[in-house]
Amino acid sequence: SLIEKVVRRLDLVNNPEFNWAKAEPSDMDRRIGAVKSFIKSLMPFGKKKQPEEVALAPADAAEAARRELDGVIGAVRSAIWVNRVGSTYIIEINATSADPKMAANLANTLAEVYLSNQLDTKYDATRRASDWLDLRVEELRQEVRSAEGAVEQHRARAGLFATEGFTLIEQTIRDLNTQLSVAQSEYTEKSARLRNLNSQIQAGGGVDTITEALNSLNIASLRQKQADLAVRKAEAERKYQPQHPEYQRVQVESADIERQITAELNRLVSSLEQEVLIAREKVSTINGSLGSAKADLAKANSAGVEQAALEREAQASRTLLEQFSGRLKETDELDQITDADAIIDSRAPIPGGPSFPNTSLNLMLGIMLGVALAGFVGLVTELLDSYISSPEEVEQVTGVPYIGQIPLLPAAGNFTKSRIKPAEYLIDKPHSGFAEAFRHR
Repeated sequence: SLIEKVVRRLDLVNNPEFNWAKAEPSDMDRRIGAVKSFIKSLMPFGKKKQPEEVALAPADAAEAARRELDGVIGAVRSAIWVNRVGSTYIIEINATSADPKMAANLANTLAEVYLSNQLDTKYDATRRASDWLDLRVEELRQEVRSAEGAVEQHRARAGLFATEGFTLIEQTIRDLNTQLSVAQSEYTEKSARLRNLNSQIQAGGGVDTITEALNSLNIASLRQKQADLAVRKAEAERKYQPQHPEYQRVQVESADIERQITAELNRLVSSLEQEVLIAREKVSTINGSLGSAKADLAKANSAGVEQAALEREAQASRTLLEQFSGRLKETDELDQITDADAIIDSRAPIPGGPSFPNTSLNLMLGIMLGVALAGFVGLVTELLDSYISSPEEVEQVTGVPYIGQIPLLPAAGNFTKSRIKPAEYLIDKPHSGFAEAFRHR
């Protein structure tokens, strides 16, 4: 896949070096093609009408293009060699090409594509994780909504509404307890006042000794009138006789005031008895409401177990949602700061000379092989030579002393088989090697 990206980036499909189908035919190929065409034209049915080209179907065209691309990928792959340098994390890339620039481009482009592929792989993985987290977060939101909805529905059914950290039933019980305490205090106070009032009236100590009478404004007003009337009564007793009308009027008014005071005391007793009765009924009513609230609280506590379970599930869903939301934010931030795991330590320069063949090495090897081959040929030739080549061999072969040697005379001409006569040759060329051989012997 990396080499395919290199091929596409450098458009190597259209490069004749890696796609032989794009290479122009050589002169030899043209001559061979011309000969083939000439031979076909001489055949009886060689001049058939060429069939029209049939357009390939899109699927066939795509398959042909893919085969062509695979062939280029294979050619480029055979031109690239990748190796890890020792036990280090350095990766070495070597590329060969007939064009020096293309060789450098192949190595550098493969390195760039490798880094880009790392970034693309990380980005794709991050995107997939982000998409999955996004989908999961949405699912968790729905779960949280459902869980919270279930909590609220159960709270509404069970009446577990809360305020200031207490449910309404608990708050009601607290209020009822407070009201009961106040009502009982009022009942106790008013009952004590009633008992005290009755006991004071039964003791006959007079209005001045009755606490409730002292606090009554009506009785205070009547007592003020009684005091004023006492002055008038004393004045009437001093001036008039008991039979006098003024004296009798004062006596009637005094008795009327006493009657009013007594009636007011009876009214105070009756009013206080009503207050005690009302306070007792209030206490009883609050006790009934408190008992009912406690019964509701028992039911609510029973329903609270399920409520707590639902709240725990909702809280777990919220916690999970928060974790996934945080992870989603971290993943989205990673999209912007993703770096490749590798860097290009050094780029491939354009080579100044061919890497193959090594001229100096080949020359040295050629000389060494030539010398060795020459020695071998000389040795074989020497071993296969059966001619006599020295005076010693003549003596060994013939068994007679060696006198000397006289060279053969050359032929008279290139196109004749006749030989030159020795005597004539000696006269014609007295200073030749042939004449010297005769003189020497």
